[in-house]
Amino acid sequence: NELVVEPVPAPGTEGSVWLQKRRYRGSLWIRPQGEALQAVNLVGLETYLASVVGSEMPASWPLEALRAQAVAARTYALRALRPSSGRAYDLKATVASQVYLGVEAETASTQAAVAGTRGLVLTYGDGLIEAVFHSSAGGTTENSGELWAQQLPYLVSVADFDNESPVRDWRLPLADELVRKGLPEIGSLERIEVLSTSSSGRVRQARVVGSAGSLVLTGAELRSRLGLKSTLVQFVREPINVPLLTDQAGTFVGQLAAATSGPVSYT
Repeated sequence: NELVVEPVPAPGTEGSVWLQKRRYRGSLWIRPQGEALQAVNLVGLETYLASVVGSEMPASWPLEALRAQAVAARTYALRALRPSSGRAYDLKATVASQVYLGVEAETASTQAAVAGTRGLVLTYGDGLIEAVFHSSAGGTTENSGELWAQQLPYLVSVADFDNESPVRDWRLPLADELVRKGLPEIGSLERIEVLSTSSSGRVRQARVVGSAGSLVLTGAELRSRLGLKSTLVQFVREPINVPLLTDQAGTFVGQLAAATSGPVSYT
């Protein structure tokens, strides 16, 4: 009931296998998973990392940035290796672990970054750290203890100097269709009240009030239901009566102040 697909490389090449529209180094392990098939790419760590670095970061960035990403990605991957977990794989190919887009994400620069940092990892005490990383933190990262059960001494809130990031500032209209899909219990949205925030300003708990009732949700639940990019948000209403969100306190305040009254979170 299982199949292993091995590449047959041309002379002088490493070879690769195709899966849908992507090529991958190593081999593919195809196995039943319920009513579908699961494809697991069996690949060496350093080969895998050359693709991850190019998948998580523009390969055109300076080599030292790519090297730093390679060290973080190597640490993350090695810490994820859990042979006793019972899973057929160690890492997912998406943001649930690290983005891994196969051969097409490899470049000479990402390969150089991986080769130049071979064997280098991040440690604290006697163990590998939780080398989590992100695209943009909206200006500041979060204390790990405000997200997880334990505060890790090396994951504390710090400034994130990402002013040039194209995803640092964003806003999303809370259209009726979006609200009905994400919050069907409340009817028409009337207001969102932020009840508590973390030390970095991220929403920890909020009350969503609508024509048919209200819900108290965690920041993570609210983000998931409405498809927000972050819990570092403010809820404001524009003069045209369309509620908008922004993850930067003050970014739109001057523009919207005339239409804002009461709590900054939502009016």
